[in-house]
Parts: sequence; structure tokens; C-alpha cells
Amino acid sequence: MGLIAAPLESAAQGLDWLNHNGGLIPDLILFDDAVRDMAPAQFAAALAEALGDLTPPVIYIVSSEESAEALTSSSLKPGRDAVFQRPVPAHDVFQAVLSALRRSAEEGSVLHAHGVELDVVRRMLGYQGRNIHLTRFECAFMEYLMWRKDRVVTSDELLEHVWGFEPGTGACEVLRAHVRNLRHKLQLLGAPQDLIWTLPARGYRLKEDLETLPPGTGRLSALGATADLETRPAASRTGYS
Repeated sequence: MGLIAAPLESAAQGLDWLNHNGGLIPDLILFDDAVRDMAPAQFAAALAEALGDLTPPVIYIVSSEESAEALTSSSLKPGRDAVFQRPVPAHDVFQAVLSALRRSAEEGSVLHAHGVELDVVRRMLGYQGRNIHLTRFECAFMEYLMWRKDRVVTSDELLEHVWGFEPGTGACEVLRAHVRNLRHKLQLLGAPQDLIWTLPARGYRLKEDLETLPPGTGRLSALGATADLETRPAASRTGYS
């Protein structure tokens, strides 16, 4: 569920937003070295370190040939990122933005994990040729986890960025109810029952080999397990399906 962020005043401010926004990833980043607080190649390296494989397409507007060459020889992703050296027509930049967003949407519309396929546009969950429709929040929950399959996603993060609650105001029962519904749909598909793990007092994550989990993870329960997450006051909001 990518977002296009509002314009920021500096590259450092942009990186700080990426590191502290609760896991949201923009659809596209437009970097202009007129901000002057960070060289383009330095920003590209810092971005790759912050987001890794989740790094979205980046369009760079640079002032010198040296900056363009430094980018080309560093972490530029051919076919996804673009570099423009001033002067550059605004129309060319606009077309590059549209193309990058189109490719990003095409690449991100179908996600895969452990044989399960999620079609985000159609809100369909598939497994071995069988498909089942998801509600809006079920689909958003699965999409959020599948984009972040290498880490634990906290309940607070999900309630804020999937359900839209203000920080600290959502109820964990909202998550449990949707997890139960997803468990039933995965059973109907014949999909792995341990696709989604519940980590008590921590949150959720997609299935991973036990050997790769960090030390101290503790007992894991499969999708739909009865172990509770942290207890918080119930919200009065209704209508989640």
C-alpha cells in the first residue's frame, strides 16, 4: 500500500520519514539535488540501506554530469530508476513519473508467498488453482504482511496503517477477527495453515524457517491461535469487514 509523500525540504528529512513512518513505502521518490544537503549517490546508498528490496523507483534530477555518472556506477536500478541532468523539460520528468508509477502498479498487483498468490487489484487469494475473494481489510492485511515478509509487523502498526486508527486507539480484537476469517479462507483453499504466525505480545509475520528467526522469538502459534497480543482498551468503531 504505497503512498506518494508530500514534498520534503531536504534529503535527510526524507530519509528520516522513511525510517520512522511505521513501515509505509512510497510508490515513487523524486530526488532533486537542488536540496543540496546530500549528494545523489549518497542518497541512493542511504535509501538502499534503509529499504533494501522494498526500495521504490527513484527519479533523480541532477545538476552535473559527475553526479549522473556517480549514480550510474552505484546503486541505480536499470529499468526502474531514471536520471535527468539539468536543463530538462518538465514534460520529460512528468512522463518518467507516469511510467514509473505504471510499472510499480503492474509489479506490485500480484504478490506471492509460500505458494499463495494475492491479487491486490481483484482482492483474490489463490492457491494451486483455487481462488477466494477477500474483504477490503483482509486483502489489505495480507498485502501489508506480504510486502514485509522478512519481519514482524506489530498490531499497532496494522491498526494504524491498514485500518486507519489513530496511534494507540485501535482494538486488537479487530485483528483477531480478521485473522480468524483469513484462517477459514486459507483452509477452504487448502493452503498451509502456518502461513501467518501470531507472535504473542509482538504481532504477526509470514511463515519463515525457524532457523532464521532471531533469538528470543519465543513460542510461535499458527494462524488463528488463541494466544493474545497485548491487551488494550476496545475501540468503539464498528464495521470492519
